[in-house]
Amino acid sequence: MMLRLTLASLFIAGAGAAWTPQAPSPAKTQSLLAPSMDGRDIYRFYCASCHGADGQGDGPIAPALKTRPADLTRLAIRNAGTFPGARVKTFVTNGADTSPSHGTRDMPVWGPTFRSLEPSDQLVAALDQHVEKARLSLANTTDEYLLTTNWRLMMGGKVVMDTPRHIVLRDTLNHLAHHRGQLTVYLRMNDQTVPAIYGPSADDQRFV
Repeated sequence: MMLRLTLASLFIAGAGAAWTPQAPSPAKTQSLLAPSMDGRDIYRFYCASCHGADGQGDGPIAPALKTRPADLTRLAIRNAGTFPGARVKTFVTNGADTSPSHGTRDMPVWGPTFRSLEPSDQLVAALDQHVEKARLSLANTTDEYLLTTNWRLMMGGKVVMDTPRHIVLRDTLNHLAHHRGQLTVYLRMNDQTVPAIYGPSADDQRFV
């Protein structure tokens, strides 16, 4: 309704102005790639129009659909309290378990895009596994332990590094972010979105 009123007011305002022919503007093709690879941003870009900003199936397009979008906030409740991650993955990538609203395997909606983002590479999968192990380890430790004990790096039976654990953690995270700088060059050379790292990038302004 607001859009219609805005267009109507613009039409009325311009009706009395002198008309001059103008060359048609070249049509712009909207990119199908989200401007950010952050999971929340990907959801807002691809999913929120139907499933809603809060995932409750009340997006702006929902009333126009024959089948109401699923309430994603109840997925775990309907699955005995466990989030069905594998099943959701097959839905959004159009795997074996497809949903008509997400398209078919012959004509998927977002399947190809999500499959291109899927970390199928073995190195990425190994990294994800170790990230989960690291989170579990941190959840089971204490600040006192991290501040009062050292972590040792051994090579050939010799100690080459003996540093407080909290410093090792800080330096490791900083080091990972530092080397992402090399990846941003690769992304830019391939005309891909560069995410925010230490701060906002030209493509990702979440830290502004």
